[in-house]
Amino acid sequence: MKQFDDLFNELSILYRKNPFGWRISIKKEPRFGNIFITNSKNVWQIKLDSIYKANPIGLGSNIGDYSENKNLFDIKTPYYGLRSIKNEDVRNMLINNDMSYAKRLIDEILNRPVVDNIDKMRDNDENYGFLSGPIHFSQEPDKSFLSKNQKKLDKELNDSLDKLLFRKGYDIEYI
Repeated sequence: MKQFDDLFNELSILYRKNPFGWRISIKKEPRFGNIFITNSKNVWQIKLDSIYKANPIGLGSNIGDYSENKNLFDIKTPYYGLRSIKNEDVRNMLINNDMSYAKRLIDEILNRPVVDNIDKMRDNDENYGFLSGPIHFSQEPDKSFLSKNQKKLDKELNDSLDKLLFRKGYDIEYI
């Protein structure tokens, strides 16, 4: 089990080495949601106090091979990554206020290859920006996806995050 910052740094290094084949899935839970991340080889589970704040407090762990944990991810969701977007497209989407145009643009962006070198892209054309994602988000808590070992780890992560928050001076009301 690792602190979120350490695990995030580790995953960032792995992502920079090979940004292709990553998926992120967030599953809502009563207290701390589950964030599952895969690079199509390994899967990590992360518990954060909040996904909505700049410096979340959390813990996570590698939970095994992707082949054993495929059910944690919606394979219809495109791979996560940075994709280029023309500034002109964003302007047109805002000006037109047309949902069909926005949907076509988003589908087109998601079908673009993942960018592996932003600096190289910026040097070539200043009229580009970048979007990150997508992240699959499930509103429904679902423990059926967890194996016996995953349920044990899930409880361990919840309990450990509670203790960590308490040590940092956050009360249960904080959550």
